[in-house]
Amino acid sequence: MHKVNALSHPALLARIKYILKMRKFFFTLIIFLLHFLFFGEVRAADLVVAEKIQEINLVPGGAGHFSVQLKNNSDFDLLVVPVLKGFKINNDNGEIELVDDIGNPLTESWLKPLNAGDIELRAGREKKAAFLITVPVTAENKGYYAAVYFIYKPLQGPGEEFTSEVSLLLLGVESPESNSLIRGGQIDNLTIPEKIYYGPVEFKASFTNTGKIHYKTQGEIEIYNSLNRKSAVIPIKSQNILPGNTLNLKAEWKRKYLLGRYLVVAKMVDGDGNQSVVVVNFWAFPWKEFSVIFGVIILFYISKKVRSRPLPFE
Repeated sequence: MHKVNALSHPALLARIKYILKMRKFFFTLIIFLLHFLFFGEVRAADLVVAEKIQEINLVPGGAGHFSVQLKNNSDFDLLVVPVLKGFKINNDNGEIELVDDIGNPLTESWLKPLNAGDIELRAGREKKAAFLITVPVTAENKGYYAAVYFIYKPLQGPGEEFTSEVSLLLLGVESPESNSLIRGGQIDNLTIPEKIYYGPVEFKASFTNTGKIHYKTQGEIEIYNSLNRKSAVIPIKSQNILPGNTLNLKAEWKRKYLLGRYLVVAKMVDGDGNQSVVVVNFWAFPWKEFSVIFGVIILFYISKKVRSRPLPFE
């Protein structure tokens, strides 16, 4: 009997090639669709700004550089446009509010991009957006502030525009012979809960920068018991405060069981090294434990009275 090799049959070979070709087509189509769905367009988080806050100090008549590192995390080349704004800080939650700060010399004339025109940033690449700061000789000794963010879109085609995260510039201008009140500050108040039975105890303080330049707060809360012995020292988180701003600060004493009178001393140091102090008192009474102790005493007293009575047959 004559045997025929099935793989050598022309029609069968053609069908096999067709099936393989179609499978390859559908596989390529699926990859394309997945790429389009997940990577096929520029997204709001595709431009990463590395530096969130930068502090620079210059003297009147000085000059310096301010730069922001940018990274393109998209699969497209991007066209990036820098934007300068003023800003305010919500001191309760630290959120930044961009504002049109008319008359701010830093945003209007001192801060200029070094890159000529818009920035072209290739896919997957990094680049610095550089700026030159020039301070006039007549500049006042104080702080000047600006927010820089970037509007970006695909380099080719219209595309949707997105806005990057914000980078803040804190510029301190100060001559060597400036007065020492330029970084003043003080504690406005210190509050604690009205009734305290158990810890932890939360302390709230407000601190105002009464000077002309930003600086980082430094402070701590000391707690003394009724015997005037130091029970705890709680550091207050250090953070930047702008001139005229008030920070609402929080600290927590995590001790659970408290009893008696406590003296609380809040100490803050401003940028010039001057100390501001506020003192308050509070009382703590763990009523649950005392209720149990008082109940045990009552029961002991009752049981003693009952035992001391003469029995009827005595």
